[in-house]
Formats: sequence, C-alpha cells, structure tokens
Amino acid sequence: MLVDGSNVAHATEGGEARLDNIQLVMHKVASDGYRPLIVADPALRHQIDDKAAYERLIDDGVVHQAPAGTDADYFILSFAGEMGAR
Repeated sequence: MLVDGSNVAHATEGGEARLDNIQLVMHKVASDGYRPLIVADPALRHQIDDKAAYERLIDDGVVHQAPAGTDADYFILSFAGEMGAR
C-alpha cells in the first residue's frame, strides 16, 4: 500500500511534521496485512520533528523520497499507477 509520507507527517493539528504519524500509519498498514511503501516529498527531511530517526528510515529503505524538483503528489500517483498499488 502506497502512503504519502508528507501528508501523513503533517496530519497533526499545529502543523509540525511528526515522525510518529508516519510510524503509526506504517504499523497500522502492516497490521492490516499490507506492505507499506512510504514516499515523501524531499523537503520533509528538513521539516520533520525527529530528523535523525527519519534519516535512518530513508537509509534503511523504509521511506523513499520523491526526486528533487518533481511534484511529489504527481510522482506518488504515477508511481502508484505503475505498481498497481492501492
């Protein structure tokens, strides 16, 4: 299941991008029997509240970044279509 990591991170009232939001959705999707594929806008790495833990998720291949200079929403929708993802 494809997850828009940037939207999920910003889903908390107050506007701060929270890594906990991504982790909660990631665990929920996995507990529902799907493999989460998390794609985020490259700017999220500068906005997220726990930068070090977020960078580890990127390094571990858990979170994937849309290419710099692309519209992240367009990239995510295109990627979902190519993969047949939900």
